[in-house]
Amino acid sequence: MDEAIVLQELGAAKDGTIAPKLLRNILQASQPDFFTETVLDQLVSSLGGEKDGKVNISGLFDATACGPPKKLTSLQIAIFSSAPYVQEFMQPLIDKFPGSFFIEQSCGSTSAHLCKGANAACLFVNDDCSREVLEVFKEKGVCLVLLRCAGFDRVDLAAAKKLGIKVVRVPAYSPHAVAEQAVSLVMTLNRRLHISLNRVRSGNYELSGLVGFDMMGKTVGVLGTGRIGQIAAKIFKGFGCRIICYDPYQNDAMKQLG
Repeated sequence: MDEAIVLQELGAAKDGTIAPKLLRNILQASQPDFFTETVLDQLVSSLGGEKDGKVNISGLFDATACGPPKKLTSLQIAIFSSAPYVQEFMQPLIDKFPGSFFIEQSCGSTSAHLCKGANAACLFVNDDCSREVLEVFKEKGVCLVLLRCAGFDRVDLAAAKKLGIKVVRVPAYSPHAVAEQAVSLVMTLNRRLHISLNRVRSGNYELSGLVGFDMMGKTVGVLGTGRIGQIAAKIFKGFGCRIICYDPYQNDAMKQLG
């Protein structure tokens, strides 16, 4: 779907302008848990604020923040922390944007220079994107940082803004997989699966010390009720557990779960 079609679907004018209230309604309807008032205020501010009662969203489709706008097909992406399993899943990205390449090393001050030849850098959750790294990116011509994770605490956003480098992230990072992994670890500890595995390998089928307890009727505490917390709570609810949770920001989804 190209820029013109997206703008049309959003109800924006041909010049990319849209009433901020309409933009807020559309985004909140699509992802109500993510697009809070604070996030929306930050988004409107990043678009340059309101002019004549409207904001211009056409800038969201620019490939880079440096120089004149370019088509997305001009992207050349340096993909850091690209272990073999990452390369397998991200090969279609390489095929779609010729000139992109994998870098197995994690991103840091000593490896940032490996992005040479790219105009965008794709980073993972443990990659360093400090001011020092961003300055190297700027020097090498990188104008866009793509985070394939939800967290951005390792990015110096102030430095990126000063250097004219755009930073984007995913709104959620595989919440079902993370929640299911957390529940799996709970069950592993409960049923002593890690101990029983070693015993079976050695031919020991003794059950002493391996008996756990039923999850049914137990009380489970969930700290943080974002996407991952909500999914984990639903899974535990399926076991018949009583759920108590804490989050500074209450949400209706958890209240409906009971």
